[in-house]
Amino acid sequence: MDHAMMHHDMAGMDGHAGHDMSMHEVHQGHGSMDMCRMAMVWNTDTKGMCVVFKSWHVRTERQMLVSCVLVCLFAFAYEWLKLALRRVDEAVAHTEAAHNGTLLYRASDDVPMRTRSGPRRVMPLVHDDALEGDVSKHSVILRVMPRTLQTPARLRMVSTVLYGAQVSLSCFLMLVMMTYNAWLLGALVIGAMIGASYTRHVRTAVGESGAVCH
Repeated sequence: MDHAMMHHDMAGMDGHAGHDMSMHEVHQGHGSMDMCRMAMVWNTDTKGMCVVFKSWHVRTERQMLVSCVLVCLFAFAYEWLKLALRRVDEAVAHTEAAHNGTLLYRASDDVPMRTRSGPRRVMPLVHDDALEGDVSKHSVILRVMPRTLQTPARLRMVSTVLYGAQVSLSCFLMLVMMTYNAWLLGALVIGAMIGASYTRHVRTAVGESGAVCH
């Protein structure tokens, strides 16, 4: 009788322990679903990974689609920043010439620049300030930039900020590449291609209109 009761108690304890273990396994399984899976090889996963940040956790295929769109936009923004930085550098050269009272001329690549000194300006540019006496020769970005920023020192500050943003975005895209995910890398390449095509089209269109400051 005592042995039977002991056997019953042991069975109950084993059942309780098994129940606890199964619940523990369930909780462990649930916890693993929330963990970021890191891949060190080429993969085509569509869920279960974190992109750069732990908060950017891709749990569903829809979230992967949204992530690809975002990465594509970031790659496009990187190409746009390169164009904007070039435009600001052109504006710096333009404003330095205008503020120093120097008019620049270039007949061709074989003819060196000639300068003619004039009154020095220390205020932002006005619409009459232009190279070669042509207002259309203003750098393109000066048309949309506030007049208060149109001094060499302030334009250099804008150029520095844009360069910092470009470097930060390039580091971010490099970290996205380190996921080794085919979908994210494909989105990055597509965004870069669209951005390069857009910026090339803008440069060509502006060059044909004669609005670029040479």
